[in-house]
Amino acid sequence: MDIQPRTTVAPPIDQQDWVVSQHGADAPLTGTIDPTRFTLDADGFIPSGTPIVKNVAGMYVPAIDDEVTAGTFVQVAECRHLFKSVRVRDAAVMVGCSVFWHGVVAAELLPVPDGETFDVAKGSAHVLYV
Repeated sequence: MDIQPRTTVAPPIDQQDWVVSQHGADAPLTGTIDPTRFTLDADGFIPSGTPIVKNVAGMYVPAIDDEVTAGTFVQVAECRHLFKSVRVRDAAVMVGCSVFWHGVVAAELLPVPDGETFDVAKGSAHVLYV
């Protein structure tokens, strides 16, 4: 039994101001993300609201076109959003996540790369973007 004190990083308080209505918040889907494809914040978290899509392997990855060079944000169609922030401790290990797939979302508050905007025309057909 190990009773030594440890230092841990507390999860951030989820900034879910992008969720305008609680409609859909009670029924998120479950999924698995491929953490090697995401840019993490300083504490190793992927923020809630991040636009994601399911790839051919069934894993959720950022809603960015694979053919584009690094650093360019190109949103692909029919994306969903991470409902809660996800902490990645080891990028080699797949991580479970909750997926927001329908409801009302403030598009301008979604976390996208600096200087970019979320294209609502390529968002989920089940989400009302305001």
